[in-house]
Amino acid sequence: MENHLLFRTLYRRGAAVCVVVLLGLTGCAMFEIPTLEDIQRAGAEQARRDVHSPDAATRAEAVKELGGEGTAEAVQLIRPALKDGEARVRTAAARALKESGAAGQVARAELMAALQREKDPEAAVAMAWTLSGWREDLTPALPALRAAVQQPDHFLRYQAALLMSPHVDVMEVAPVYLDTVGTWAEKNLRNKPVDVLEELVASDGQRLVGLLEAAITRSNAQQRAAVAKIFSDYRPLPTPGKNVILKLLADPDPVVREAAAHAALMSVPPPDEAGPGLYKLLGDPVGAVRAEAVNAIGPLVARGVAPTGALAAMGKAMSDPEAVVRASAALALGHVGDLPEAVALQLMARLDPVVEPSAEVRANAVSALSRAPKSDALKKALRSALQDADESVRTRALAATGHAGLRDEELLTVVLSRTGAQTAKGLRLTAIGCLNDLQWKRDDVVSTLERLGQDPDEDIREAAAFALKQVQAGTP
Repeated sequence: MENHLLFRTLYRRGAAVCVVVLLGLTGCAMFEIPTLEDIQRAGAEQARRDVHSPDAATRAEAVKELGGEGTAEAVQLIRPALKDGEARVRTAAARALKESGAAGQVARAELMAALQREKDPEAAVAMAWTLSGWREDLTPALPALRAAVQQPDHFLRYQAALLMSPHVDVMEVAPVYLDTVGTWAEKNLRNKPVDVLEELVASDGQRLVGLLEAAITRSNAQQRAAVAKIFSDYRPLPTPGKNVILKLLADPDPVVREAAAHAALMSVPPPDEAGPGLYKLLGDPVGAVRAEAVNAIGPLVARGVAPTGALAAMGKAMSDPEAVVRASAALALGHVGDLPEAVALQLMARLDPVVEPSAEVRANAVSALSRAPKSDALKKALRSALQDADESVRTRALAATGHAGLRDEELLTVVLSRTGAQTAKGLRLTAIGCLNDLQWKRDDVVSTLERLGQDPDEDIREAAAFALKQVQAGTP
């Protein structure tokens, strides 16, 4: 580690230091190998010389090095750089004062004065962030920050808007946040603009409605998608937001259609009028859109407001070529209520690992079958799922057996076998829950639960004791 730091320091210090050290590293008798402290000392001395260099890049690097020292002496050398004729040096000086910690705060007044006269947006933003970190009121510097917002660099515009936000009306900065969505700058931002806008919904949502509503005509698809997402955070969803989501369901860009479908699902109250648009998206050419559409139309089916044929279309989605759509369809079908036999059979078909390689799809499908009509086909499907190689599928099958209330001899044998100590704890608890749901007062069920009441695991004992009461109160 020390050698790594040494060579990195050498690289940054300049040729003069490198010559001395490299001669020492060769083992030459007239030189001693320098310590890391020697390197740092030589570098600090070099920085003190370079801060007066005629080359701007050298001065900027020297100021940066001095900022790392955090000493009052180094700060005195940094302060004049705030008036340097080169913006890169002024930017470096602002950041160096921040790096200097408490020692740098002696330059508060100078830094504020420099910010107020600063014309370069990067230097202005760097100065403002340093002052903000010192809890300085940036109101006197708003003209400089407003100038930074007016220039074309998205990254700097966004930073300036964040710095202005505590001191200006929200409608002055909100458009900048929205403008930043979907730009190259967004990838490099820690505080994403969509997140910032979503935070504003609670306090300024009504004022943002007009801005968001107008944004659906923008050419940037990511910004249109962001509008749908932000509207879904309103509680309640305003009428303009509902109308925007309905329009965006038919957007030419799949990213926007996907976001609109998700917004239709997440909005409160959900827009029942979205049914026709979502139904159309079940046949969208893009799998991600179909997946969101089937998720969103499920609640409409459950409330009885979906278009005719929506439930059948959801069942058909169980044969979609993309696993993400099949998984979403199975998950949605698990929440629509009692299933018709035709749809139940489409779910059962996905429980065969040869037919359905995705364990997520199989797990979601078997969960949905808890609302299927009781039949021999259902019992057979659940017995198969209880033997699945994937633990999540087996767990869901145990839960579905209990929720469906299936009192089947073969199923019960498998459920009881999953309560043994050799089985994973999660599966054991689910199996006990299944027995609790079935409330089948059989001797083997009662004796199993009594045995589990003495299990070394406290969670198992508690679950078994509760289930035993339920079973003893149940029917033979």
